[in-house]
Amino acid sequence: MKYTLKKTTLLLSLLLPVFACSADYLTFDSVIEFQSGRYGDNKTSIISGTELNTGNNISLELINNSDHYSGTVQAICSPIVLTMMEKPGRYYLRAYFTYNSYYGKNAIDSCILGLISPPA
Repeated sequence: MKYTLKKTTLLLSLLLPVFACSADYLTFDSVIEFQSGRYGDNKTSIISGTELNTGNNISLELINNSDHYSGTVQAICSPIVLTMMEKPGRYYLRAYFTYNSYYGKNAIDSCILGLISPPA
């Protein structure tokens, strides 16, 4: 029994970081609004738009802090968001983020621009 408990404890301790550090994502069909910058104490950026395949309006609030390992929202997502806004319906945006417990907000990991294939 003691040996099994040690193995179980070891297994759980090894798996915990995998579950705690998983990245989430949102996929936008179109972007309606993009707020970015540092406004005094408000260091957040917001991407608002329509979710891909559902049509739901969604918003993603992100900490805009260069101290985060992945960099700022402007550096990572601005060119992609501008491309989406210039050609609505042609591309989708997938934003990967992780929760930053220090700031209590999501931090951007990456933004992906994908081509929406035309219906066959």
